Amino acid sequence: MPPNERCPNCHALVADWHVEWYKTEGLTLYQGRAAMDCPLCRRPVGFQGGRIGPAPAGTPLMRQNAEQAAQWASSQAISAGGSLQGYTTAAGAGIQYASYWAPQEVGQADANQRAKLGRP
Repeated sequence: MPPNERCPNCHALVADWHVEWYKTEGLTLYQGRAAMDCPLCRRPVGFQGGRIGPAPAGTPLMRQNAEQAAQWASSQAISAGGSLQGYTTAAGAGIQYASYWAPQEVGQADANQRAKLGRP
């Protein structure tokens, strides 16, 4: 998804839509056969013809996966401690996801990722 695009519903600027945080739904999102939810207003957002816009009525809504996000953070959010919790509380694009998941869900996803990587 293009970075720094406004949500068609709340009109807030979303720094990063983090499509890589979906399990396997990325292709259906890019094809416009599923909608993602805005990390700020949580309303459905569509992607068609290379542009973000309103989701067509009846389009299934996909939710980003905390486990996928924690996996991403472990290698891509090094400056935030390599954790989803760090990324979603540090200044920058991640702060827009600070309330996307419950704190327990973020903590568990980070713990699961550390275990996969053999880290304490």
